[in-house]
Amino acid sequence: MWGNIKNRKTFSPKIGESMIHYQLENFVQILSKDLSKPYQKFVHQMIFGIQTSKDIKLSEISRRALNEEIKLIKTENRLLRNLTTIFPS
Repeated sequence: MWGNIKNRKTFSPKIGESMIHYQLENFVQILSKDLSKPYQKFVHQMIFGIQTSKDIKLSEISRRALNEEIKLIKTENRLLRNLTTIFPS
């Protein structure tokens, strides 16, 4: 949802979402300051997804929070690929 915003400084969320969005943006910037833009977007989507779905499973984050127009398995695979790239086992 928030990952599609091109210029986040000019974004004006709906009333009631502004404080949550502002806090989430600040938190993500602190966490991902040394990461590239695609990985910053990933961190943002994961935190938003965990917060929205109230679950840490990639399938639940994909299903309940991200609502992307591609197959669920494709979204799960992308999240898993990014997760293992940032945090190799």
